[in-house]
Amino acid sequence: METLQRKSGLVPAEICYGGEADLHKHCIGCKKNPGHVNFIPVNDFNLGHLPSRYRDVIMLEVIKALSALTVLIKVKYTSLERPKSAPCFSGQYPFYNTRGSDVLRTGTGRVRRVFKYTERHNKGTCQCGKCQHSDTPSKVWGVICVVTATHLVFDDSEATQANCVVGFDDNKSPGVSLDGWMVHDWSDIKGDWCLFICVSCDLKLLNELDKMCQHFDVLWRKVRDKYRRFVEEDKLTVIVSHPHGCSKQVSVGQWTHKHKRRVWSKYTYTTCTCPGSSGATVYMLGYVGWLAHLHSGSDSEGNYCGEGLW
Repeated sequence: METLQRKSGLVPAEICYGGEADLHKHCIGCKKNPGHVNFIPVNDFNLGHLPSRYRDVIMLEVIKALSALTVLIKVKYTSLERPKSAPCFSGQYPFYNTRGSDVLRTGTGRVRRVFKYTERHNKGTCQCGKCQHSDTPSKVWGVICVVTATHLVFDDSEATQANCVVGFDDNKSPGVSLDGWMVHDWSDIKGDWCLFICVSCDLKLLNELDKMCQHFDVLWRKVRDKYRRFVEEDKLTVIVSHPHGCSKQVSVGQWTHKHKRRVWSKYTYTTCTCPGSSGATVYMLGYVGWLAHLHSGSDSEGNYCGEGLW
């Protein structure tokens, strides 16, 4: 049985000492995937980009649903509490050397659940930045639970200085920014996954995200059941992410190695990633669930994810 610890390698969160103005420059000068030819803009993705066995409308639907829930995460502070080392990284823990700084880094996450509150829930008023500076904060609001990598959003001090952008599909659709609030206690540094909690009083957006979450859950179960027998054959692996903090892209590949530890597992895969892909859901045919695998880094063996329950 192989260990789940990985050698230190590239951690694909995009760090920008020059702020957001640096992101475009980093994309053009990318050395990992020059030209980004294996990334497909989400609005251009179609059945022809999938292996012939999976050119099925339901496969396209589940990837589109995953795309709709994928968000860009921007973190503007690095916690003083980041450890020097952690079980999932044999080298120094990511961004340890930038503790206490306001250097911008970007990554990716996926909306997993939405909870809406009204006065009858007795949850007070909205915690978004706008409401916190208002004399009449909204009493109807909600929290958006985003699954992402712990090395991207480590704790509450980072979460309050972060935000996620929903719907950044192309440069004509910049999306909607949601304020970060906290990191849920049910997060795991060893597995490199966390629940990053954002807040909003935009009831229309909350309802849309809630419906999308339910829609995705229904679709992935249908796909899992339909293609279960092919799971160990083609090893199809799809990632939707925001490479270099830019608009949403889809990449398709295969997983190559599975590393087991009791009920936990990690995977290595050929699916393309870049700086900015940290925390993206790694959709492996038949597997996505609550504790889905999230993109964590890359090394000499290839790209790899954090721990998940399979």
